[in-house]
Amino acid sequence: MKVPLPTRLKIFHIKMLASKCNEDKIVLALQLIQNRHGSIIIHCKHGADRTGLIIALYRIIFQGWDKKSAIDELENGNYNFHPIYSNILQYIWDLDVERLAEKVKK
Repeated sequence: MKVPLPTRLKIFHIKMLASKCNEDKIVLALQLIQNRHGSIIIHCKHGADRTGLIIALYRIIFQGWDKKSAIDELENGNYNFHPIYSNILQYIWDLDVERLAEKVKK
């Protein structure tokens, strides 16, 4: 018999649509990542488009990746990105990185 192990996991749910990039929700997700204590798991229903967006933005804002590299990982890095959500790619290409970074770091 397996006994459940106690956990200190904290679950945050940010309702986000893949078809519409909502900057306030993106900022909230990135702030949660920035202010975490310890490891983190990021997942959406399919672990694809919204997860890939947040990871791409994390790479750009916190790890200094360029947009092209972050988008390449989003499309080809086993996130199972669905090309129907080209709005996600356009959001990243059009993003004012410095402005978003300022909002996240408030």
